[in-house]
Amino acid sequence: MVYLVGFYNDLRQQRIEGVLRFFLVLGFLSIFIFVPIISIIGDGDADLAKHLFMVPVSIDLIVLLFISDILNHRLWHAYREEDQDA
Repeated sequence: MVYLVGFYNDLRQQRIEGVLRFFLVLGFLSIFIFVPIISIIGDGDADLAKHLFMVPVSIDLIVLLFISDILNHRLWHAYREEDQDA
């Protein structure tokens, strides 16, 4: 939800970074949702740990991106107003 607000704010102000971050998180979430379903349907529970390796990696990358956006004050939009003046 946080990245959806940033997507909307940056889309209105015609900035591309917030839009790209939203689609990056959306791609990671699609891995989180669809890979377990597809691997269980395709292979059953045989060697499930190998097939589900990307799920925790994508969650870790989402958390890492979220923390870096909080620390860089880019959570709700890509640029701060004082960054544009410089």
